[in-house]
Amino acid sequence: MVVPLFSPRKSLGVIIADHFVTRQPISKDHIRSLEIFANQASLAIEHSRLYMEMEDKINDLENVTLELEQNKDLLVESESYSALGQMSAQLVHVLRNPITSIGGAARILAKKITDEKCLEFVNMIVNETTRLESTLKDLFDFVRQMKVEKKCEPLYPLIKKTLLLLQPTLVKYSIHVDFDISTPEPILEMDEQLIRKMIIHLTRNAIDAMPNGGNLKISVHKENGWIVISFADTGMGIADVLQKRATDPFFTTKTYGTGLGLTLVEKIVAIHGGSFSLDKKLNGGMEARVSLPEKIVCSFGI
Repeated sequence: MVVPLFSPRKSLGVIIADHFVTRQPISKDHIRSLEIFANQASLAIEHSRLYMEMEDKINDLENVTLELEQNKDLLVESESYSALGQMSAQLVHVLRNPITSIGGAARILAKKITDEKCLEFVNMIVNETTRLESTLKDLFDFVRQMKVEKKCEPLYPLIKKTLLLLQPTLVKYSIHVDFDISTPEPILEMDEQLIRKMIIHLTRNAIDAMPNGGNLKISVHKENGWIVISFADTGMGIADVLQKRATDPFFTTKTYGTGLGLTLVEKIVAIHGGSFSLDKKLNGGMEARVSLPEKIVCSFGI
């Protein structure tokens, strides 16, 4: 006996039944019972199919909704950054020349003044204008379109040369630097000046986190197809509620500073096709991780 399984839209299959063991004849009651069962089975199969299709459509709608939300957030963020960029560009243009003039004049006066009291005030002007010039430089780096010139360069000499520039500050704040670097040395396709700026900002960030001294561990290793450069300090860390905002433009927890350091780091890493993260260490302090895709690793001289 063969009974079809079907729905209004399509055939689903058949049920084949027989008294193979008992060899008894199949009665009309058996046929009616099997027909009733086949109808119920067809209904259950169709309901199951419709439920699965509905689930797929709900998942698709949820994904589309999530993508729309993300695009909306990106649009709002882009417009905010655009407004900040225009404001910063105007500030740099308006303030740069007067501050440079004031700083230059103060430096000339400092060389000619012999009165200690007057010299103290002039040096104060020099120091404050130097700080303002540094702030304007950060603003300029933030708003300008970075010119990128990538070349195949060894990574370790660049790290060591950059840290030599910061050695007086490291000594001043009693910060010891440890290196944990893997071999062979990675040769990266990178813009040397931009990566140097990235290292300077991350090192300064670690120094600011350890005003009373501490250890800074810089490590380089391969991890799942990425070259990971890590800056781990033993400083005070960042509160969880503030950690997500650490790379926002102009956000800072410091008394001095523009809050653009980590924003520039994130921008430089993105230019090199990598990713940047800032995480709290279990034993205290923070770890900044720069991950560059291994595909940009090249042989020296290419």
